[in-house]
Amino acid sequence: MGARTQDIVRKVLLPEAAPSLVSGATLTLVMLVGFSAMAGTIGGGGLGDLALRYGYQRFNTPVLLVAVVVLIGLVQLIQSGGDLLVRALRRRVETTGPPSLSVQRRGLLHSLDAAARDSFKGQARAAPGARSERAARACADATASSSPSPR
Repeated sequence: MGARTQDIVRKVLLPEAAPSLVSGATLTLVMLVGFSAMAGTIGGGGLGDLALRYGYQRFNTPVLLVAVVVLIGLVQLIQSGGDLLVRALRRRVETTGPPSLSVQRRGLLHSLDAAARDSFKGQARAAPGARSERAARACADATASSSPSPR
């Protein structure tokens, strides 16, 4: 039993990487809009060129403001759409998978949180050397309770 490399890539790696890929693509698009607007200052055309020629150089403030507002709106639209897509993909990745694993994670996190709270309460009243003794005791207990690995 096993999975082919194609199956692993398609069903495991790509779904796990999809939020990061979409986030990177969103950032790339936002940077592209910014760079194309800046390219207008050196004659590259586009919305930046319109704002510079007809707004700034002709002292036509309304044209300049409209171009800037359009650029800001475009960037916000791209960023918001990308963020929504990333959030949806992250939820999809988090909700898929065996339910027992998420229950185990929640239980483990809850027990770790409770143990950390208890240890911090005890540390506040303990002497300075007691912390290292308690840590050594916890490590010894953990080592003793773990089963030896088969070779």
